[in-house]
Amino acid sequence: MSLHKSFTLSLQLVSLLVIGVSSLTNAEPAQPTQRKKPKIAEKVNIYKVSAILVSSSKHTVVPEKAILYTPDALKSKVAKKPEGEFVKWSSFYKSNYSWLHLMEVSLEQARGLKPIDKTKIENLQRQGKMIIAVYKKNPITVTPYKEKESEETKEANQ
Repeated sequence: MSLHKSFTLSLQLVSLLVIGVSSLTNAEPAQPTQRKKPKIAEKVNIYKVSAILVSSSKHTVVPEKAILYTPDALKSKVAKKPEGEFVKWSSFYKSNYSWLHLMEVSLEQARGLKPIDKTKIENLQRQGKMIIAVYKKNPITVTPYKEKESEETKEANQ
């Protein structure tokens, strides 16, 4: 390549760079992005929205609607105020499995979309244990099942 062509090419590159830089400096300053403040969840006292289970100077919490059955002999295990040391559910269950029965439910049953077998619950009640609804071994709120009204029932009620 000749010296003249090389110089011309270099001059063109420099002019492109100058044009590019000047267009950047003449541009309006970028506005700082407006970040939305994250929503902070309302503080909730977990003890006010849960059932408190107590035993041997330890306690844990489960959703109130996770307790499907409590025999009279075990009503004292459900406290209004926490007593003793708080422990995680898994630790509490390991220490108290003798009076707790875990009943695995599906998400559809927990949401009230499918019924829980009443016969199964009645059979479990005979064991005299507190029945706790769980999903994957963790307590879960169970919404009562409501049968969908058939078209005939809807028409008859009108």
